[in-house]
Amino acid sequence: PDLSITAVGNTDLEMVAIKSYDARLEWFPKPGDVLSAGVFLKKLTGPIELFSRSLSDDQVTWINRPDADLMGAEIEARKTMEFLDPALQGLSLGINLTFIKSTTKLTAVELANKQITDPNVSDTRPLYEQSPYIMNFDLTYEHPTCGTTLTLGANLTGSRLVLAKSQGPDIYEHPPASLDAAISQKLSKHWSVRFSVKNLLDEPYRKTYGDSFDGNIYDSFRRGRTYGISVTGEF
Repeated sequence: PDLSITAVGNTDLEMVAIKSYDARLEWFPKPGDVLSAGVFLKKLTGPIELFSRSLSDDQVTWINRPDADLMGAEIEARKTMEFLDPALQGLSLGINLTFIKSTTKLTAVELANKQITDPNVSDTRPLYEQSPYIMNFDLTYEHPTCGTTLTLGANLTGSRLVLAKSQGPDIYEHPPASLDAAISQKLSKHWSVRFSVKNLLDEPYRKTYGDSFDGNIYDSFRRGRTYGISVTGEF
C-alpha cells in the first residue's frame, strides 16, 4: 500500500522459503453448483516485511523476519437460484470465505523495545499484510438467450499490519467494505463488450497505530472509483 513515505532499499534481502500443506474437498451437486472446503498450513522462512527505520515512521525499508506460520480454512459455494422459482433461471449466488491465523515471533530487541510502552505486549504478532479473514460475495445473472451478464460483487477484509516497527505499536490498515458491478453483452458469436465499476461505495481506508479501528490515526484516504470498458474477440 502507498503510505506516502520514503522507502530505502535493502541489498541484504533474501528470497522467502515456503513449505505449504493443504487439503481440499469439492462437491458438484448439479451443473452450475459447487461446494468446497479446504484447510492449509504454510511455514515461511525469511518472510519479507515493510519495516520502519525511524521513530517518525517517515522512512521505511524491507527486512526478512526469521520465520512465520500461517494456517487457515477456506469455504467456497455457488448455488443457482432457480430452485426457489423458475423465473430466477440464470441467477446464481457465490460465496468465498477464508479465515487465516498468522504468527511471527518478535525478536528479543523488538520485544524489549515494545515493553517500554506496553509491558503486557505479546511476544508474537500477525504476519505483515495478512488479514485474519477475507470474504467475497457475488450475485450473477446470465440471460439464457440474449447473452447479457450482470454481476454484483462485495468484499470484506479484516484489518492487516502494513508497517512493522521496532518499538511502539505497529501500524494497521482497516479496509472498508467494497462493492463492484459489471455488465457484459455478447455482440456476436466472436465479440463481446464489458463495462465495469469498481469500489462503488468509495469508503475511506483507515490506518491506525495498533490493531484497533478506534486507535490513533496514522493515515486515512479514499481510493476512488475505477471505471473500465473492454471489447473482447474470441476466435
